[in-house]
Amino acid sequence: MTPMDGELVTVWAQRGAAILACAALVSVLLIVVLLPLLQRYALARPNVRSSHQRPTPQGGGIAVIAATIAVTYGASYFLAVGAANAIALPIVFAAVILIACIGALADIQPIDVAPRLLMQMLAVAAVIFALPAELRVIPSPMKEQRQCHSPFPSGSGGRGGQRCPNAYSRRDGETGSGHR
Repeated sequence: MTPMDGELVTVWAQRGAAILACAALVSVLLIVVLLPLLQRYALARPNVRSSHQRPTPQGGGIAVIAATIAVTYGASYFLAVGAANAIALPIVFAAVILIACIGALADIQPIDVAPRLLMQMLAVAAVIFALPAELRVIPSPMKEQRQCHSPFPSGSGGRGGQRCPNAYSRRDGETGSGHR
């Protein structure tokens, strides 16, 4: 590790710690603000299977999710994460909100398994779609160009990433590409 790398790690560690502290602070503040509402409308009454003896407010995850989304969005704005991530973040946030809403609705009134599973699958599909191309196992069908993970760099004779069959054929003539 070069001195420059060490400084970069230190800077990102400090930024990460600041982001984490900010998210925790916003979460605590939201819980304090939401607690009277949660005590009035979202009280879990103890039953035979409960681990608590008296009614306990539920719904603190609302504050945690809201704080995480707000701080992550703010940090991405100030840290300039790039256009690809700027598009992916709202998709991931929408999926998180969908999963949270499913859980909240299921707490209030039971939801059948099929619709709940369908909504959860939709959220997971959205998150997978939002992944950067280098993290995908299966290429996105939405891409205009077919991506090929060739063992040859794209600068090697112009055939690497531009001509997928050539990357895996034993001879150029097998693909009909005309390269001899």
